[in-house]
Amino acid sequence: MFANGKLNIKNIDHVGYVVRDLDKTTKYFWEVLGIGPWEFMEFGPNVEKYKYYGKEDKLLVKIAEARVGDVSIELIQPVSGPSPHRDFLEKHGEGMQHLGILVDSYQDVEEMKKLGYTVMIEGTGIGDSKDGFCYYLDTEKEIGCVIECCVYPSDPSSLHYYKIYPEPSEQK
Repeated sequence: MFANGKLNIKNIDHVGYVVRDLDKTTKYFWEVLGIGPWEFMEFGPNVEKYKYYGKEDKLLVKIAEARVGDVSIELIQPVSGPSPHRDFLEKHGEGMQHLGILVDSYQDVEEMKKLGYTVMIEGTGIGDSKDGFCYYLDTEKEIGCVIECCVYPSDPSSLHYYKIYPEPSEQK
């Protein structure tokens, strides 16, 4: 992941947008832009430990994801608890908040920290297997958004998607 002392991103996994109304926004993306179907999940209950700027806390965000080619669009609606998503919404309104990249291990996060980036959030013990994690690094001044370094749980079905929109019978 790192080469010659710098981050060497080969793939962007997802682009994260913060929204006020997840249902309204996914409906727009589907009906107007043709992007979908969307898989919905709650993020927070499936995280063993969540820290916001180094302090343990609780978080609940609703997320909807849809694949567009090799990249997912992730729509995020803050519900409760402190988060960079809520901060972004209050400061900027709705919009693109982060680039999500898959990393090999926590060592990649450590290398980012050595480059001087502040860890905004850390979510560890994600999924039933507790082997997934995500770290948001404050790169907004440099690139205009946050970078999320993540490792998905070994069993992605343990993320517990609760809804698909539109329903498979309604997809054209």
